[in-house]
Amino acid sequence: MRTHCIPYGRRDKYEQFKIRHRVMRDMIKKHGIKYCCESGMMWGPVEAWNTVFRVDPISVAYKTLGDPLWVELQQMFGEVNEETVHPAVQSSAGNGFMPVQVDVDSLKGKHPLE
Repeated sequence: MRTHCIPYGRRDKYEQFKIRHRVMRDMIKKHGIKYCCESGMMWGPVEAWNTVFRVDPISVAYKTLGDPLWVELQQMFGEVNEETVHPAVQSSAGNGFMPVQVDVDSLKGKHPLE
């Protein structure tokens, strides 16, 4: 997605989403942190977490819960064929249908990034 196509005033929000997507993707793909898409829980060895915290301080927010917008972030940034993809996104890639939306309201107050 080109940032020059984003309306003025929304670029900051786009950049926040881009960072959230990169951090979550890197935690799963590069550092071996595991993510359960059903519960939203994340886990991994202490060494992996220590490395992640040094590389991306924002990752501390993901210590117990992954990003509640992970499905939407993957859709926004066109990630549908990678190992980090949420099953709802993977299954919708071939049929052209959007997956059921995450009930973000039920997650309010449970994640430090909101």
